[in-house]
Amino acid sequence: MSKTLVNLLDTAFLQWQNLPAFAYKLEKSYQFISFQQLKQKAEYLACALIHLGLERGDRVALVSDNRWEWIITSLGINYAGGVDVPRGSDATDEDLKYIIAHSESKFVFVENAQMRERIVRMRTELPNCIEVFLLDGSYQFPNLGTLLGEGEILQKRDADALRDRISEIQSNDLVTIIYTSGTTGNPKGVMLSHANFVSQIENVPIHLHSGERILSILPVWHIFERIFEYMSLAKGACTYYSNVKTLREDLKSVKPTFMASAPRLWESLFHAIHTQVNKGTRFQKQFFSFAINVAKYHKLALLYALNRIDGVEISKLKYPSLLRPLYLLFAVLSYPAYQLFNQLVFKKIKSILGGHLKTSVSGGGSLPFYIDLFFSWIGVSVLEGYGMTETSPIIAMRKDSSSAPGTVGVAFPNTEIKLVDPETKQTIRKAYQKGEILVKGPQLMKGYLKGPEKTSQVIVDNWLHTGDLGMYTFRKELKLVGRIKETIVLLGGENVEPVPIEVKILESSAIEQCMVVGQDKKYLTALVLPRLEYFKEYGQSWSDLKENREVYEILKKEIQSRNGQSQGFKSFERVVDFHLLDMPFGVGEELTAKLSLKRNFILEKYSQAIEAMYRK
Repeated sequence: MSKTLVNLLDTAFLQWQNLPAFAYKLEKSYQFISFQQLKQKAEYLACALIHLGLERGDRVALVSDNRWEWIITSLGINYAGGVDVPRGSDATDEDLKYIIAHSESKFVFVENAQMRERIVRMRTELPNCIEVFLLDGSYQFPNLGTLLGEGEILQKRDADALRDRISEIQSNDLVTIIYTSGTTGNPKGVMLSHANFVSQIENVPIHLHSGERILSILPVWHIFERIFEYMSLAKGACTYYSNVKTLREDLKSVKPTFMASAPRLWESLFHAIHTQVNKGTRFQKQFFSFAINVAKYHKLALLYALNRIDGVEISKLKYPSLLRPLYLLFAVLSYPAYQLFNQLVFKKIKSILGGHLKTSVSGGGSLPFYIDLFFSWIGVSVLEGYGMTETSPIIAMRKDSSSAPGTVGVAFPNTEIKLVDPETKQTIRKAYQKGEILVKGPQLMKGYLKGPEKTSQVIVDNWLHTGDLGMYTFRKELKLVGRIKETIVLLGGENVEPVPIEVKILESSAIEQCMVVGQDKKYLTALVLPRLEYFKEYGQSWSDLKENREVYEILKKEIQSRNGQSQGFKSFERVVDFHLLDMPFGVGEELTAKLSLKRNFILEKYSQAIEAMYRK
């Protein structure tokens, strides 16, 4: 029998049946669902869906944010041999209509009555949709609770119907179709199979044990979060659902040992810490700065001693046999001071995260290097991963603290990665030479739904062309440097990668958002959104700050101090001027769901402001 997601989870349900699998808040206290209860509810829903006519391979749309009913519905669809088509409640009507119609979804599950009303309004344009069900059972509409009750009766009456359906599921069958919210055109439906899921869940290099506490804060329909939730199930861990509004409170009450995260969380925490420090007395600021410096040099000495600093291969330096012991000696001598500041300063920061966090994997975007270093220095383990929806999602991942900061580690098990020169198409083998990242492995999608041409454009000879630019370090770890389509070509022919410049500028606590522009221009400029908290004394809104010349001068100094020759930027990589934004980039407009910049959209929207900078 081929190995499927259903087989894998059934084994976990049998092994951990009485342990809590998921926790959700009811008023102010957590309610738990055991592995046995989760399996039963998934089977009841599967029986009900089969009875309603769901065939193997049929699609079912699932439009909801994080809640315990989501995982039951998703599993129920898969147990019935169906394919879930998930999306968050923040999707536009236009996107929802396209996704449900394009996927030919037979049924639609929605979070609440408001979402149901949105779907009902478009029913005439959804010819394949038979019924809309609510996850919330407090309304007098067809809902999940009713289906679970009917499914329980059906399973008792004929248990063989479900067993037969599960036995028919093959590893090559689809589990899900996830529509990516790209920067242009309609979303593309990424088809992921049982084999894709199993290859990821069985190989994630995170050591979890039964009974551990996992905090879920990313959208559950994103493949990154979903894989880690299934991995938690396989290991017998309990997942607690949280959200942005209750995150700080949930971190303290749950005291998670692990969580999947996004760079935005760590950026927000970094700036919150420094904002709080800046409110303190002069002595407190100096004390914090001294503590950070002690941690910095202690950790750097350790990394040098272990040859884990990206770009510096100790073994190739003069007198490596002398250097390593010296670095190690400094690391040992500075350890007591580091431990002292850990107790006095860093422990307080860790308590914000619950005080028990062993590690977190950051994905869904590049983790800024300065953020990576800061949390490494204070002893918070954040492992950066790299992937995309089309690869289920993990391509590479840092395994533990042995990986160099600023990299995404080595290739995922059973995965091949190669770098290719975008122009010559030659394979790159030398360290620190930039090329497009190509991937081959069991996690590659089956293709885009109804998009053979689009599929053939990105998968050539079984190699997925990611469109990402990367390079190998001397330790054979992968380092991300940008996107091919993001490269700016200046009027003089110089190629500029905007992302490293933007990341460096965003190190400033004064700047919230930034996009570098300059295609076919003589020099670079940028669109910049100031951080309101930083400029509280200068105005209450972004419009106030935009009109304040002093704010402009402060930001100018902030940009120049981070974008000069001393930071490694060439003369043509310097931002010469910038335009102050009076409103932030928003998801669905200037940003994708993954918070990536929709550069073409932004260029068009702010074309007049951009041109004005070049007329000065």
